[in-house]
Amino acid sequence: MIFRWYHDGHGPSAIAARLAAEPDLYPPPGRWTVKVARGLLTNPAYLGYVVHGRTHHGVPQPPRQWTWSLDQAHPALVGPAQFWGSYYRLHPGHRTRPAEVGPQRPGVASADGPSE
Repeated sequence: MIFRWYHDGHGPSAIAARLAAEPDLYPPPGRWTVKVARGLLTNPAYLGYVVHGRTHHGVPQPPRQWTWSLDQAHPALVGPAQFWGSYYRLHPGHRTRPAEVGPQRPGVASADGPSE
């Protein structure tokens, strides 16, 4: 739902406000904030993988520096195009060539979607 709202033009602030307005439907993780909404929209766990190295000393790192699990840990909750569209809108300076992002083997999510 959050990714859909974002792709429909709602920013992290509007998303946080919308989630906070309906706590029974969207139980807050403490409190719905812009930081929490941005964190959800840029978390590659929604692709189904475990990813390490997203930050270094609190500084976000570009995807080409992340370490991905080889296999999905759980089914993806969003598709690669939807995730990467959100990620790169929020981190435009992290753009990279698709071949540099994610595990590179058949059926694994990357910046341009699952490889064939």
